[in-house]
Amino acid sequence: MTEKNYFVRYIKDWRTWYKLFFMLLCATCLIFSLVDGIVNISGYETKLDNGEMIKTWAIQTQDANGNWITHYDYSGNVVQYFSFFTNQSNILVLAWWIIALFFPWKEGKKGLVGTRMTLYTITYISVTMLIYCGMILPQKISSGGGYTGGEWFASIGLHVVGPLAIIIYALFFMNKYVFHSTKNEWLKKKSWQIIDYPAIYGIYILIRGQLRYSSGHTDPQSYPYFFFWIHSDVWGLPGGAWCVIAIIIIFLLLIGLSTLYAFVFNKFRNELRSYQSDELSRGYLALKAEKKVAKELKIK
Repeated sequence: MTEKNYFVRYIKDWRTWYKLFFMLLCATCLIFSLVDGIVNISGYETKLDNGEMIKTWAIQTQDANGNWITHYDYSGNVVQYFSFFTNQSNILVLAWWIIALFFPWKEGKKGLVGTRMTLYTITYISVTMLIYCGMILPQKISSGGGYTGGEWFASIGLHVVGPLAIIIYALFFMNKYVFHSTKNEWLKKKSWQIIDYPAIYGIYILIRGQLRYSSGHTDPQSYPYFFFWIHSDVWGLPGGAWCVIAIIIIFLLLIGLSTLYAFVFNKFRNELRSYQSDELSRGYLALKAEKKVAKELKIK
């Protein structure tokens, strides 16, 4: 196989363009959300328990003459951006698309695009999607906070369209014939490993949030999600109650979704389902072997 033939086969495969499109969509939404949050930082408002609306990231200071000056916490805003599970899980998805696009022969075999890490990735992004649709979006609408057109685009892209794209691709089109965990084996022995990252994330968010709250910041400035606002009441329930509810729901989602995906992976793991990864892997190895032989002959 020549380099040209290998490249032509790769370009003609619809999966290449599928990965490229959703890689660009994910990157665009992530960058837009970050830049929009910085540029329009003065427009973010939070509704307090007493109904008062305040600027979320405003910091009031006095000058030498006693005049009040409004500054904005840009560093806190950026750290908050990277503290959202949504953004972290979508960065993971973006990395997955990049590797799958440029190294398709690795799909289902090793690294981030290996079968187990792919299962972890689509489970995390599934939780992002379901929590957003079931808890965050209703709270956002009920609180009176609206989205601009660009914010709707990025929000739906990161929470709905992007997650569905990688879930569908991973479940039904990715090469998974190296997956060897049955549903029962996964549930009893391996599903618990998927909790490690969310558990570490939750501990970090609670500690960081408490430190910021103790420093005079509001709950929305301290915690990325309303169900972590342990010092406020939301929808008539204390923040601590929402935190417990969210932890239970997320735990059940992680175990349930990962077990379901393990079942689907196992069902579609046969080699008849291995398409691009297997074909390109053979082509890539053949091309590599040809180059090695040509190099050795040149040396001789």
